[in-house]
This record gives sequence, C-alpha cells and structure tokens, in this order.
Amino acid sequence: MVRENPLGQWIASTLAPRFGRTAEVRSIERVLQLMLRYGQELVTMYQRGQIEDARAGLEQIDAYAAEIDAWLQHLEHRPAA
Repeated sequence: MVRENPLGQWIASTLAPRFGRTAEVRSIERVLQLMLRYGQELVTMYQRGQIEDARAGLEQIDAYAAEIDAWLQHLEHRPAA
C-alpha cells in the first residue's frame, strides 16, 4: 500500500537512496503505513454512515502527518549516506 502512494513512492525513489535504510526512513515508512491503513478505516466508517466518528478520526491522521513531518525535519539536519 505504501508504494502505491505518492509519498511512499517519493520515499522509495528519493529519500531511501539518499539516506539509506536508516531508522528514520523506516520510521517514516511505518507511520505512513499506519496513516494509510487508518485512513482506509475512516473511509469505511464514513461509507457505513458513521460520518461523525470518521470526522473525529481525522485528528489521528493529523497526528500521523505531524510525526512524519518531525522525522523529515530530523533527516533534514542529518548528512546524506
């Protein structure tokens, strides 16, 4: 699922070659996987009519995005492999 996502493709084509399979890159991939899986769950909830619950779940998507951003900022200050 991650490789089918544009961010996942960018990680594989740009970030991983530049920084290698560091803990940071693996963490970004892991959090992206969690975010995509959870996003799919929210879509399913929405489709089942659980609209308010799905909307409330968007806060977790924001938390995943913030975590990815923090890992990217950490990499920004690290020399490439």
